Amino acid sequence: MKSLFSFITSFVAVSFSFSQLPTTQIECKQHTLNLETRIDEGYAHAHIAKWKKNYLISYIDLNEESHIFSTADFKKLNKICSFKQEYIWDIETAGNQIAVLYSPINKVKNQQNYREVYVKLLNDKGEIIKKTKLLGDLDMNKPLAYCLDNIGSRYLKWERNQYVAFFAISHNFAEKAGQKPDIHQGQTEIYIDSNLTVLSKEINWGVSHSFEQRIDVSENYTLKVAKGDAYPRGIHFSVQSHVLEQDEDDLDFYPEFYSSGVPMLISGAIGDNYVDLVLGDVYINEKAKEVNITGATRDKRKSADIFYITQNFENKTAKPETIWLTNTASVEENSVRMFPYKDNNYLVLWKEYTFSMKASENEKYNDLLDSDIDKNLEVYREIDRKQQVKAAIINKKGEFISKPTEVDLNLNIIVKDVAASNDQLHDLLENFSIYLADFLVEENRILLYFYYPGDTKMELFEINKN
Repeated sequence: MKSLFSFITSFVAVSFSFSQLPTTQIECKQHTLNLETRIDEGYAHAHIAKWKKNYLISYIDLNEESHIFSTADFKKLNKICSFKQEYIWDIETAGNQIAVLYSPINKVKNQQNYREVYVKLLNDKGEIIKKTKLLGDLDMNKPLAYCLDNIGSRYLKWERNQYVAFFAISHNFAEKAGQKPDIHQGQTEIYIDSNLTVLSKEINWGVSHSFEQRIDVSENYTLKVAKGDAYPRGIHFSVQSHVLEQDEDDLDFYPEFYSSGVPMLISGAIGDNYVDLVLGDVYINEKAKEVNITGATRDKRKSADIFYITQNFENKTAKPETIWLTNTASVEENSVRMFPYKDNNYLVLWKEYTFSMKASENEKYNDLLDSDIDKNLEVYREIDRKQQVKAAIINKKGEFISKPTEVDLNLNIIVKDVAASNDQLHDLLENFSIYLADFLVEENRILLYFYYPGDTKMELFEINKN
């Protein structure tokens, strides 16, 4: 099914005039993928990756079994393999081999859990060539134990000569047996070579608490971004080169170049597991030596608005520039996604909706509406069912190239990792029924991979970049 979306709608933003700008037009094809089992309703991590002339599609079903399929045309899915009692977190094929980041489901105190993290290599038939454990202690009472944390995203990416894994962890800081466990949450990155030899011998800590991790890899650098509620309380990014150097003392491998920054801080109590901010997508602009970050926040604003941040990562004294793509007091803009588009620009999608202050048992949530209202006060708000998905094209300076325009993708929500998030802004949207699981940006098109929790179908949208 092919359609051209080009609807004109009103829009308000600071410092932008849209009168002379063209309407945003998206040429899009939709493919429905029918699956053999029902998709998991919780951590339904599903992925798409290019492999040779085909694509790999993965998902987790209600029986906690991971499946990988191959498809050439998004019409027929060919089963490659399945793994029982296992969560596939990411699939990376850029290293000319199928590498899978995953966790076995363990029995911990008679409860199903996943604490260990592995990487395995598969052949074209889905057979395991090799696997390596990255980390994971089943007994977190053990001194200095580490395990995968149950919040956030999990990534495996290829950097020129090695893989990098990036995800949240829990760490017991107690150093001696018998000490009371002192468990904290943060994030880590682990380097692995093409033979799955772990190059990082120490577990890095990073942001704490760490939510909504994001990553982007360019030719020479890797950008990692996370939202924190304490260190810092806001957005943190780091840029690292792909060249690793081995330290003479601890024999660990470290990037030759490293830079970091905190481009946005959010008000609130330190370490309270709530940050009024939702990260969108992040990219590294290697030519300009800049990072580009998008997201939405209601912090110190009357409603949630979309922001776009650009900051130079080479000049460590450079200050971030924050551009508000929306600035509406009565309309909520959230769930922003951003994809590399034609002419070196970005295609930005976001949800727009309004609230009424009417009590609703089905849509109650705890939220800090104003600074003088207690955070634990239970507030009821009802979402206006007339919701819209808006689209616009911006350049890398954050300037609009086309008017924000309503597009009918026949979808309710475009948030990634809703089930894995611990953020009230995401919880606010949990009553919707479809989520963006993954996306793939190619030279001439963008592939958006959506799933329906508990259903036996997925939707793939093919957006033409030409």
